[in-house]
Amino acid sequence: MSYSAKQLALSYPDRSQEALVEMILLNKVISLKNFSKIIFNPELTVQEKRDIIATVFATNFSPNLINFLSFLLEENSLKDFNKILSEFKKILKNNRIAISGTVAAAQAINADEKEKLEQDLTTKIGMPVILETVVKPTLLGGVILEVEGQTYDNSFQYKLSKLK
Repeated sequence: MSYSAKQLALSYPDRSQEALVEMILLNKVISLKNFSKIIFNPELTVQEKRDIIATVFATNFSPNLINFLSFLLEENSLKDFNKILSEFKKILKNNRIAISGTVAAAQAINADEKEKLEQDLTTKIGMPVILETVVKPTLLGGVILEVEGQTYDNSFQYKLSKLK
């Protein structure tokens, strides 16, 4: 049976901010070339792939997420994880649980800085915000925040362009 990304997202039992953070992290792992080579290898059985996931993720991800991954493997739906994550974000937003966004900076942002940004945005928007960090070495400094289609550009490039 084939499920839509929305049906799969709705089937995830944990609708929390922590689940969103886990799914964002998982999405980063899935997008890694070496991981994709292994997990999408047609020579491996579904059970072998499930064993790999259980071994690799057991200490870093919740049992809910590991079981969900196993289900996605069985349904041959792991390739659609981006769509599933997008639907999951919509569900959390509609239920006013959390919204997600990105913060881009020239260098990695430490956990305290990220948490401060999330708290500030949560206060401003009125809903919990979970930020994904992106390193963009092309930025001279500052940050660019993107949340719910809104861009808050506090980069040096933007400030310099305003001086012209």
